[in-house]
Amino acid sequence: MARRWILAALLAVAAGGAAAGCSSGGEKEAAAKTPLLGPEAEWAEKVCTTVAGQGLQLKMPALDASQGAQAKKGIVDFLTQVSAQMQKMDEGLRAAGPPPVDGGQEKVDKALTRLDGARKAVGRATTTLNKAEVTDEKSLQAALGSVAKVMVKYGEYQGPLQDLKVADPKLNIAFLAEPSCRGVS
Repeated sequence: MARRWILAALLAVAAGGAAAGCSSGGEKEAAAKTPLLGPEAEWAEKVCTTVAGQGLQLKMPALDASQGAQAKKGIVDFLTQVSAQMQKMDEGLRAAGPPPVDGGQEKVDKALTRLDGARKAVGRATTTLNKAEVTDEKSLQAALGSVAKVMVKYGEYQGPLQDLKVADPKLNIAFLAEPSCRGVS
């Protein structure tokens, strides 16, 4: 899964642009030099193993904006898959239990709350787009503009693992250093 959350990609589609992101090379170097044999690394491994496949099979469909109705269907299908994958991420984080850091449960709860908010925004966007009358490129752009308005709050959302990295320095290092977490965000 790209470091930027899928929602940013969807907003980029609506705006006609592309979203990209990367993590600091310095962070990865520091994490690689930090031996983690403790409970934070074990927890990170459990989470990353559970979450790793959730977004990897998702790919934005190839869209031909001139075929508005087909493009709309492709995006609705994609949004439906995004919502299902977000639900699986939620389940995986809950199954892992709280991280072994101070206030671990509270930190997971906050990350899950943001994930749930993003999932609900995807659901609203799916409903909005599904109801839109789309016949051509112009009506598709108008519908995607409506979707962007629904999801604007989550345009910068990078997912629950990023929330946990920010919430605790030990988790940040564990996620960066744990091999099973590489490429997962």
